[in-house]
Amino acid sequence: MAGLAAIAVQCTDGTGEQESAPFRGTMFIELFIATACLFWIVGSSIKSVVAAPALRVQGGEKNNRVNLNVKRYGDGPVFNDTLLQVCNRQGSAHLKILITGNMGYVGPEVAKHLRVRRPSATLDGFDNAYFAHCLTGAPVLPERNLDEQFYGDVRDISLDLRGYDAVVQLAAISNDPMGNRFQDVTLDINQNTTVSLGKAAAAAGVKNFVFASSCSVYGVADGPPRKETDPLNPITAYAKSKIGAERELAAIDTDMTITCLRFATACGMSDRLRLDLVLNDFVACALSCRQISVLSDGTPWRPLIDVADMARAIDWAVDRPAGTGGRFLTVNAGSDDRNFQVKDLANAVAGRVPGTDVSINTSAPVDSRSYKVDFGLYRSLAPDHQPAVTLDQSIQNLVDGLKKMNFKDADFRSSDLIRLKVLQDHMDTGRLNERLEWR
Repeated sequence: MAGLAAIAVQCTDGTGEQESAPFRGTMFIELFIATACLFWIVGSSIKSVVAAPALRVQGGEKNNRVNLNVKRYGDGPVFNDTLLQVCNRQGSAHLKILITGNMGYVGPEVAKHLRVRRPSATLDGFDNAYFAHCLTGAPVLPERNLDEQFYGDVRDISLDLRGYDAVVQLAAISNDPMGNRFQDVTLDINQNTTVSLGKAAAAAGVKNFVFASSCSVYGVADGPPRKETDPLNPITAYAKSKIGAERELAAIDTDMTITCLRFATACGMSDRLRLDLVLNDFVACALSCRQISVLSDGTPWRPLIDVADMARAIDWAVDRPAGTGGRFLTVNAGSDDRNFQVKDLANAVAGRVPGTDVSINTSAPVDSRSYKVDFGLYRSLAPDHQPAVTLDQSIQNLVDGLKKMNFKDADFRSSDLIRLKVLQDHMDTGRLNERLEWR
């Protein structure tokens, strides 16, 4: 395949005038020094690194890669010990992993976890930068855990996948409200593009392909917890696109190991936090107005998984051998003890935020999105990668993270902490068209 479709990244300074993309602040000076050294020694090139209140991605003629060979562990930046070690690492045998859709809610946690667990791995990201500016209390850019960040539309990806050991497909229209608003785009990105990417990975000799699917494919599911072999009942465009992608991935004629992780409902703190998720929403309500209003009767079931535990599952899947679960595997990713009724989630949050009242609409019609999930297969296949973050810990991490942000916005559902609002703002200002393509 040819090189990546070219992208230029520009920023504005708030006055509407274009800046020249300097590195601003200590972090960016550090980043510049490291990448300049790599340019001198190994011939790497860096075109621009930009961090600004507004991020705009446009088509252009220049290479769109940003080399990020400075790592950050804990609170301080860590450079490779010597320039010679940098060169040696470039030529050593280690996993090379591409994460598509890495600049969303889950991606920063995945990059952070993989960098810690696999310090010698080459980690690259590919993202359209819809939500690049939606940082939430992060002291540094989450992409500093990567070796390179590529910018582009995953629907038009032309990145040469040869040499990658694993591809992790996170890129998606990521919830029901967005799926309903952009149904055609949801099908195109979540299903069609995922399958195209899977086929391209197989043709390039990639060993493992990991797809972030969803337990929402079970839809309305009365009775016992749903297993992977149980009937599916997707009721939203988002859920339908996920199961459609799973089925087409299963049909690819390849020796590549494919893992479809049917994740429980995501929750927890992230460097690009979303508040359009049930537990995150409840914590935001408790902190901003000391009131949680459950619009349903509180009885629907939701399986939850913290983003940190999603990263653990992906860490398992990136080099899962075909002998563990089969060449193609669909598996529910979560834990049996993390199936909760919505009313229990609200009460758990209230217990962590003193003075919070919970109101439940007991007269509301039954919410059809209710399902419990059986995670026994994942427990048997991945005993060393089981969820480790409890419900109370997820809540406390959210409380601590939002307080660190000085979060007090009672109108947060109209803020850029809601993904649909971010996309709509891009469209209203002419940055995106109806197909969510940068203008």
